[in-house]
Amino acid sequence: MSDIPNSSNMRLPELLDFALERGIFVHVGYATLSQLRKITGYGDLGTDAERTLNYFKSRDTLSITQTPHQNESQEISKLVNLWKLQQSLFKSNGFKDFIICSYNHINNKPVLEIHPGRTRLCFHNVYNKPIPVLILNYTKHNYLQPPFETELLNKDDVDKWPDQEWRVTPDWDIPMDSERKYLLVQPNDNEQWHWPALENNITFQIYTNGGILTDITANSQPFMEYKNWEWHIVI
Repeated sequence: MSDIPNSSNMRLPELLDFALERGIFVHVGYATLSQLRKITGYGDLGTDAERTLNYFKSRDTLSITQTPHQNESQEISKLVNLWKLQQSLFKSNGFKDFIICSYNHINNKPVLEIHPGRTRLCFHNVYNKPIPVLILNYTKHNYLQPPFETELLNKDDVDKWPDQEWRVTPDWDIPMDSERKYLLVQPNDNEQWHWPALENNITFQIYTNGGILTDITANSQPFMEYKNWEWHIVI
């Protein structure tokens, strides 16, 4: 991934130490995507579908091919991201990496911000297995009351939880708070899920009924569908 000044590589033990040195409590637990969606509001696949339809209309086409050589657009990049996650699930890999959250009280309201992990929330209505969640707690209170069980992470327990290498940047902000006191925690292998790691062409095609978008295919295979008044990714 592209580097950011003042960032460094860390695995879970180093991330824990780095957070605690700054007075940030680290909580871990398991949650379903639907539980996280109810808290954060992320994972609205309908918004992505609407943007896709508008983009295809602007191009006056029903199909667009994304190549590994040139990025078509932000709209198509998001489809590539979702498609790569879908293909991983087809291989029975599951979602095993942490969803990273920042928790704080902002304007007297509890706020849970997610990054990385927002795109995985688009699978909230088709993927029901619990996923590991790591919450960076900036409130100075070492307890949480989320709708799923969590525990404080300590050095003796790090081996019990998923580990990977992250690129960690201090003094960051989040959409709801411009104060630069947060940690940006990004997986070093994050680009595998995005267009830069694409190896072969993908042709996305849209299908409409009475002007309403109903299906999107990828290389002629089911990808996204509107069913029971709700968008789903086919898995």
